[in-house]
Amino acid sequence: MKRFLSVLLAALLCALCVLPASAAEPDRRLNYLLLGDSIAAGFGIDNPREACYGRIVADTNGYVYHNLARTATDSYELIEYMSEGSFYDTYYDIRGLIADA
Repeated sequence: MKRFLSVLLAALLCALCVLPASAAEPDRRLNYLLLGDSIAAGFGIDNPREACYGRIVADTNGYVYHNLARTATDSYELIEYMSEGSFYDTYYDIRGLIADA
């Protein structure tokens, strides 16, 4: 009887571990955020908003796309923007976008 209860409880625990993953929001699209310099921004491409690698990855996988990369941004500037909570202007909430990505 103890063995049966042990197997039953183990099976129940396994089922409970699987259920939350399957009950997640299946229709919610993931957010894809690019931060960086000219490579991420698409420098040298005729239409960087539509043809940079970040856009291609996002479109291929069905992600919501955000590209905050800017030409000539270095790591120090990026850290400053993240610590201030805004990126280049007050329109972008960088911490919120990072949290959602």
